[in-house]
Amino acid sequence: MHDIENASAEELNQIKTWLFKENIRIESEKEQLNQQMRVIREQGSRNELESKQLEREKVLFRHKWEILESAYRDLHEEQKKFEIEKQQLIGRRNEYSYPGYQNMTAAGVFFKGVNNPLALKKRYKDLIKIFHPDNVAGDNDTVQLINREYCTLRDVYQT
Repeated sequence: MHDIENASAEELNQIKTWLFKENIRIESEKEQLNQQMRVIREQGSRNELESKQLEREKVLFRHKWEILESAYRDLHEEQKKFEIEKQQLIGRRNEYSYPGYQNMTAAGVFFKGVNNPLALKKRYKDLIKIFHPDNVAGDNDTVQLINREYCTLRDVYQT
């Protein structure tokens, strides 16, 4: 370019036009940069909010996971206890399977709570109705057991 002081009017007009166009181009690019900066700031804010939300969700997930692990451990412990009790009951059942012992226990259950001859007779009649061999739920061995226990308790109340 030439020295502006020695330039002709036409050259000055060309320089002014070029400067005007260049100023508009720079303002346009400046506006585009400002828009991009706003978008970047919005994305940063959104990312920050999403990061905070993700952290809260991670904490909540960890808390839920700990609850599940605790419940699983408790369930496992209960299962162990149940298995131990089951084995103990199986052992007791085998321990008490001697002839006559189980029958005595069952008879004691049939007449449990009976404390006078009238109640004994009523309970005996009810049990015979239920366990008589001609009934659907009847069982000859059970009826014999009931009869033996009834005779024993009847003799106790008569004396």
